[in-house]
Amino acid sequence: MLHAATDVPSGTNEVPQLAVVSNAAPAYTLTDCIRMGLDRSLSLQNKMRDQAIAESKIKEVRSQLLPGILASAGYNRLDEAPILEDTQGSHDQYSASAGLSQLLYSGGSVSAALKAAREYRRYALYDTEQRNNAIIRDITTSFYDLLYTADALRVAQESLDQWKRFEEQTQVKFQNGTSSEFDLLSAQVKVANEKPQVIAAQNQHDLARERFKNLIYEDDTDFTVQGELRYDPVHVELELLYRLALENRPELQSMQSLIGMQMQDIRATQGEYFPRLYATASYQGSNPPSDAPVDDEWKWHWNAGLALSWDILDGGLRSSQVAQKKLAVENSRSDQIDLVRAIKLEVNSAYLTLMHSREVVLGAKDSVHLAQKAMDIADVRYKNGLFTYLEYTDSNLSLTQAKLIHYQALKAYMQAVAQLQYACGTENLTRD
Repeated sequence: MLHAATDVPSGTNEVPQLAVVSNAAPAYTLTDCIRMGLDRSLSLQNKMRDQAIAESKIKEVRSQLLPGILASAGYNRLDEAPILEDTQGSHDQYSASAGLSQLLYSGGSVSAALKAAREYRRYALYDTEQRNNAIIRDITTSFYDLLYTADALRVAQESLDQWKRFEEQTQVKFQNGTSSEFDLLSAQVKVANEKPQVIAAQNQHDLARERFKNLIYEDDTDFTVQGELRYDPVHVELELLYRLALENRPELQSMQSLIGMQMQDIRATQGEYFPRLYATASYQGSNPPSDAPVDDEWKWHWNAGLALSWDILDGGLRSSQVAQKKLAVENSRSDQIDLVRAIKLEVNSAYLTLMHSREVVLGAKDSVHLAQKAMDIADVRYKNGLFTYLEYTDSNLSLTQAKLIHYQALKAYMQAVAQLQYACGTENLTRD
């Protein structure tokens, strides 16, 4: 089971951390966001209510195994009291009784129903666990997406600032007569073209923020998040991941509980072929009848016995119900096979994404360093008139692309780790 206390993985790469917009605004870590999302999730609350319903269902079925006591009382008022030879009868007629009934035999239907109720409780528990894991996965991947859009926005802003500095340099060179008007106009056009890129990056960040707010049920528009995209090596083997998934995925366990519940339901229906035997006892009394003297005492009686009921002929109703329920079990077993295949595919997809993004991260790290070094050289050479406009443009574009590829790979890698943890049903992807 995945837990809410999930810290952002630590690594060694130096990647700028997401800046806090306002010192007064609350800043949430990934752990904070997961805790908030779990505490506020309405769907998770509904799953927990289902657990409570399942617990009550057990008590409901168990009640059939316990004795039942029924008490009753009655009163009648006669319009005319009967006239006796030497006295007058009573207008008022009272009665009271208490009865006890205990199920002795039901052909195993009640015990099967109790086992089915317990299987339903396990089913509800695993269903809640699955919803819990899905919320953690969704919040984690969305958190990383929010960090990535913030990094992409920062890269776009850095590129715009770089072109503004280039425009200023070109303006100075034009005034000194060392640059043409064409170069100046090109620099101004480039600045103008970069501004929509910043606006688009800002829009993507705002959309990612709104999606994230919806996941954690946060209405505060001033909150910030604390975290960074960085590479934390995770060494996993695909076969081990398959085993972890088959052992820990709550969906598989809930499916097994569903099949067990259906099997017990079949046994409960088959138990209805047999009679039901009850032990009964009652104690009852009444005041004297209307034709007796009013001063006579109450009459009390008790009785005890056995009661047998047997539905011998039902026109094939029970056999039809048993056949339907057996077919439902076969459907569930087929669904279980499909679920295993789907989980393996999910694990394999996350694993391949992890492997691919890891290679990109390791390669892009050096690319960013080299592109930044080339950009610094291009900046100096352009100031000294040794670089053309096109060469400068190419260096700036290469740096921007290298940064974006690096951040995209980091996001994909960290999201793949979160997806693998969900697919395997555990945070621990390695086994000692």
